Amino acid sequence: MKRFPSPQTRLLGVILIVAALATYGWAVHRGWGFEPTDAHSSRQAQTAITAQMLEAQGLPPLTPFNGLGPPWNVPMEFPTYQLLTATVAKLTGADIISAGRMVGVGGTLLLLPALGLILRRIGLGFTSYAAAVALLLTAPLWIVFSRAVLIESLAAALATWWFAGLGESLAHANRSRKWITLTAGLGILAALTKVTTFAVLLPAGAVMAVAAWQQFGRPHLLRAALATVPGIIAAVLWHHYADSVKFNHPYANFLTSENLGSWNWGTWDQRTDPAWWARIFAHLNLVFPWWWWGLVLVGGALGTDRQRAAIALALSVLVTGPLAFANLYYVHNYYFMAVAPAAIAAVAVAWGAGWQRWAGSRAGRAGLVIGLLAMLGGQVAHYRDGLGRGQVRDRPLPELGLIIRDLSTPADHIFIIGREWDPLLTYTIDRPLTFVREDYETDEDAWQRSRAALAPQDYTVLVATDSVAGDTAFVHHRARELGLLTEPIASTAQADIYVSAEAGEALK
Repeated sequence: MKRFPSPQTRLLGVILIVAALATYGWAVHRGWGFEPTDAHSSRQAQTAITAQMLEAQGLPPLTPFNGLGPPWNVPMEFPTYQLLTATVAKLTGADIISAGRMVGVGGTLLLLPALGLILRRIGLGFTSYAAAVALLLTAPLWIVFSRAVLIESLAAALATWWFAGLGESLAHANRSRKWITLTAGLGILAALTKVTTFAVLLPAGAVMAVAAWQQFGRPHLLRAALATVPGIIAAVLWHHYADSVKFNHPYANFLTSENLGSWNWGTWDQRTDPAWWARIFAHLNLVFPWWWWGLVLVGGALGTDRQRAAIALALSVLVTGPLAFANLYYVHNYYFMAVAPAAIAAVAVAWGAGWQRWAGSRAGRAGLVIGLLAMLGGQVAHYRDGLGRGQVRDRPLPELGLIIRDLSTPADHIFIIGREWDPLLTYTIDRPLTFVREDYETDEDAWQRSRAALAPQDYTVLVATDSVAGDTAFVHHRARELGLLTEPIASTAQADIYVSAEAGEALK
């Protein structure tokens, strides 16, 4: 006979979810109207630029890109998040930053039902699910980066839904065509949106497929393949396309997969360096503190075989991400958004195992509730006193960018030499522009190809930055090629800015 939760137990779950949503809403709304100058501002600005261009000009191209010049198309990930952000901005009239934050928060809400589906498959009830929701929505890392202008929460939601769908597709001996079809579509979308997030769940999915094969037979391997392989193929095809476009761009071939290999994957030396492990654990502490691992061990001991297997599978996801993409997880703490749901699930399963074990003990369950509330309170305090401080600090946009924007018009095409591409500076200037990396400053072929791609227009503003600003012979040569004055219209400690004679007169 099916057992239903008591009204008191269900009420506790409802209170936990409502309180967690209210806390999350308060936290993500702090600093809502600020520019994306808080944590990882360059990545936020890069994402905002593409969304802004999609809102302003529509399609094509699918992946508009400003900062490396014409042709204005440099594919990175498939722009699922950016397209949604542009759409929300158009429908609501919100600015692109607010729209991006809405989509990020929406990604969180989208993830929650998938998490519930996974926990139900493990055999946990509504109260354990409510505990998982509360733990996720109060995690400092999740609060900050799910409301940033980043694709992370949406990517995690899509990948989690794929994993939940795979579990449903493999759960029964009978056919599950609808779930297989839906899961294949989710896999394609998840892999295109952010392949590194999708990839960290693949080994766990493979383990689940092998377990289903052993229980139900070989056809379940076919189910797993039908639900998974389309996403892998889509990711491979997209990356081949993206690499071909970047390779043929005058200034973007440094972004191809081959050239970014060590940046993405890291090195074996990193993986064996104690400093790497220390930083990885420091990042993980932004999801939950280290001492929660004790709860995971106790819960594993109290739980059923299925629950212990679920905890082990969740921990495998947590390990896969950093070990597979060692440098990305070392440099960017927001990459832990991909594995945060699995980490929280491990804790929630452990807590739920205790909740089930002490179903008949009021004292045992009261202790679990008090412990959970203490954990949640500690998470909110950790957010408030840590990452939350940076979130509510209204940092200004770069002064150099504001100066260049004031000295130019939207019709200008700006050429910046002497500095790596700076997404935040690009976002601040808000003009069509080209950053030229040090390797390309004297590359005449790339220079002429860039100008040819811009034709019949040409660059109308030249900005010489950093060490190049002192190389007047080279800078004046470029200025004369463009028909610009060889005396800068303005100079700062960082740069000299050159314009045409007509623009110079207008600016006097």
